[in-house]
Amino acid sequence: MWKKHYLVGGLESLVTNIQLGFGSKRKILKRIIAEHWNPGTAHLPLKIQAQNISNAVCNLFAERAYNQSLTGEWIVYAQHEGQNYYLCLALHKEGDDPKKVNDIIFDRIKHGCLYEFPFLYLQLGIDQNDTTD
Repeated sequence: MWKKHYLVGGLESLVTNIQLGFGSKRKILKRIIAEHWNPGTAHLPLKIQAQNISNAVCNLFAERAYNQSLTGEWIVYAQHEGQNYYLCLALHKEGDDPKKVNDIIFDRIKHGCLYEFPFLYLQLGIDQNDTTD
């Protein structure tokens, strides 16, 4: 099994990448706010201060794009005889428990793809004669 990131358009993807750009403990966000909302910028109208903060935050997304570090969701595929077989799309936040994401994706593929792609039995280590589940 293989997975690659694909970038989903929309607000959720934008927010996720900006949050990642903030860094651990939002250090970068705190730095941006401190740079643009401090006694030295007190003479600026609040609208301008807010706009400067907004621009700096949006630049985090642009920097991640420039550095090719945008993150998205997953497209899961299997390789067989030199071909890629695309099996499902998956979110990083599948289910309630982040530790079970791979299990959820595995079950989705097991229940939705084995009939169409029998070579998956071997790749997934599933007995073709097992009728349970």
